[in-house]
Amino acid sequence: MKPEYSIAEELGYRHYGKYFNLSLSFFNYNFTNRQITSSSLVEGTTITTSLNGGGQTTRGISGEISLPRWHHFTPYFSGQYLHATTDNNLASNGTYLPTAGKVAVLSPKFSGSIGLSYDDGHVFGNFAFNYVGSEYSTFMNDEKIPSYETANLGIGYRFNDVFFLKRPQLQLNLTNLGNNHYLSGAWGLTTNAHNTLATDGHTVIKGSAPTYITGGNFTGLVSFTSGF
Repeated sequence: MKPEYSIAEELGYRHYGKYFNLSLSFFNYNFTNRQITSSSLVEGTTITTSLNGGGQTTRGISGEISLPRWHHFTPYFSGQYLHATTDNNLASNGTYLPTAGKVAVLSPKFSGSIGLSYDDGHVFGNFAFNYVGSEYSTFMNDEKIPSYETANLGIGYRFNDVFFLKRPQLQLNLTNLGNNHYLSGAWGLTTNAHNTLATDGHTVIKGSAPTYITGGNFTGLVSFTSGF
């Protein structure tokens, strides 16, 4: 593997005030010999390797905003727009795949989160809705992970001190409320999922399917914690 290096430019703004808190950032990264980790099964053994993703340009904007507490409620919003592309054709089987200009792998264009928390000193809770846009799992952009949404909820009660227990609390956490069945990422990336004609115009590079990570099902967890 050739060493990876990058040039990065970032510009941001932060505001902390009485009426809202805001963080906004613009970024631009240029990578050379982009190293991307991938895994595969070889005779039942997991082998982790680094793939040379060539040059990559990544730019976008991300931001988050929170509002002050109102009647014990605090809202929160965050989001990101990402535009990432592969800058050159990738070597494969003694020739090259036409990957220049393709969207970079594992780079969702849009992602975001909406949250709402509540805390009156005893009763507390939080709700979060998350969205992740679709993302490609091959450098040829011929297979991708669909977009997905998840929602999580946590509620609890904080007691007064009881004997030697300091601020004991009982909490219930619920994840993936809708029991959404989704793919949360790629475990093994490939250059192309389908047979693809190389840049030389006559070599066909055989495709291979990526492997994926499945998201967790609906889960509930009750916990009791305390200080001493």
